[in-house]
Amino acid sequence: MEWNEDFLTGIPEVDAQHRGLLWIASKVLQRASEGTVPSGVSSAIGSLARSFAIHFDLEESLMQLHQYPQFREHCLEHRQFLEKLKALYQQSKENPISAEMITLGTEWLYGHIVAFDKEMASFLEAKGAVSKPGIERWHGN
Repeated sequence: MEWNEDFLTGIPEVDAQHRGLLWIASKVLQRASEGTVPSGVSSAIGSLARSFAIHFDLEESLMQLHQYPQFREHCLEHRQFLEKLKALYQQSKENPISAEMITLGTEWLYGHIVAFDKEMASFLEAKGAVSKPGIERWHGN
């Protein structure tokens, strides 16, 4: 899955992180497809998990700061995905990971951005917390 405008939330920092997450996921997918030894794939999955955790921290800070009404549901999505990544990481340390398993992660990211992150971005924009195309006022109102 490649970056395209469907992924844009209008919050530059979030969009930049989404783009980076897709790039890392594509590298994990490439390693899995090439049959890279499990340690190489698990290392890439670990990097992906750390990047997701950093990204989720940003989103959750924005939501909490601006009292986003769907904060709990959105965070639950984050936690559940991180748990799946953690399980995939553990599995990848000893067993080959199929490209299909990695593809499920990129599909989750696409669905999450479209269903959750765009809704969050619309809320923040309506509240005046962000202004498209900038993010000048995200620290508070």
